[in-house]
Amino acid sequence: GFLILMGTVGLVLLLACANVANLTLTRLVRRERELAIRAALGAGRARLRRQLLTENLLLSTAGAALGLVIAIFGLDLLVQYANRFTVRTGEIGIDVPVLLFTIGVAVGVALLLAWAPSLPGAGGLGNAAAAAGSARGVVGISKKHVQQGLVISQLALSFTLLIGAGLMVRSLVNLTQVDTGIETENVVVMQAPNTTGLNQQENHVLMDQVLDELREQDGVLTVAYASRAPWDPNTDLLNLTFRVEGGDEEGMTSPMAQQNAVSPLYFSTAGISIAQGRTFMPDDDMDGDTVAIVNASLARDLFGPGVDPINRRIQQQNFNGSWGPWLRVVGVAEDTREYGVSVANAHTIYRPAAQTFAGPAVMVRSRGEPGEVAARVRE
Repeated sequence: GFLILMGTVGLVLLLACANVANLTLTRLVRRERELAIRAALGAGRARLRRQLLTENLLLSTAGAALGLVIAIFGLDLLVQYANRFTVRTGEIGIDVPVLLFTIGVAVGVALLLAWAPSLPGAGGLGNAAAAAGSARGVVGISKKHVQQGLVISQLALSFTLLIGAGLMVRSLVNLTQVDTGIETENVVVMQAPNTTGLNQQENHVLMDQVLDELREQDGVLTVAYASRAPWDPNTDLLNLTFRVEGGDEEGMTSPMAQQNAVSPLYFSTAGISIAQGRTFMPDDDMDGDTVAIVNASLARDLFGPGVDPINRRIQQQNFNGSWGPWLRVVGVAEDTREYGVSVANAHTIYRPAAQTFAGPAVMVRSRGEPGEVAARVRE
């Protein structure tokens, strides 16, 4: 969704730049006599280019500065709007790359408008003076053709960019209407403190302490952690092979799936429905039976359509080719699009974090506006 929105903004920016460029070139055609007089008085091409560059640079810089001011004051409005569709609004901001892009566009447009048009030559004072003395001698029929060409190109480019922007807006609206299977309203997603150097037990103790402190915050309904939050672009996706007990011993025909280690309240915090069986319990730890929850697509492809997967056992193949412990399926979660709005029915298996490892993604569901809760959680 963000990429489509960025594409739409890019088309609108191109449209604005094209309109400004056409207006500037049209104005330059009308100033041809003035430039011819300057050339007659001794101004060379380089000096005329510097004059045009200075004028255009002042115009583009003023426009870029105005755009940045509007962006700064409109940032909160954009975040509030995007909060209804994604949990990744923390990525929206104005940073150094945005500033560099703005400066680059402003300088680039100024250079283009200064060096693109042709200028009166320095072929002698007589030629320049003759050109300056007669408007029709300077402009003639060619000026009329240039102006008509600029108007036609401006209309054609404007229609093309407007159609492209309209299609992208329509695509964005369609994406916002897709049922992702996840309730993102009033949910804050953050990364936990760095746990490098901690063993598995110390990592679990730290994450449990983090959740205990978050539960005490005003406005917090539920908290959870996971090895991967929905739509997290910074996590590598690793396909794991599973096999069903009593099935193919080699597991070559078994479907592959993504694994997510989650805490017991992950499903209620993320708003993912359990279609069958149960969710994870606090006693699903290292002392308990190794269990797992699979999503509906994986359950159907692993066990077959209409087969009850509850209490069936599956096994994960390790990267060295060996097989891990048997996992008893205790629940079936509804399918989600947590790997991307365009990715439907991706195979996913959920493991209790207490039996594997505690992931860095922390999710907090609040009672109301998550902005204030997010600030306290960050602290």
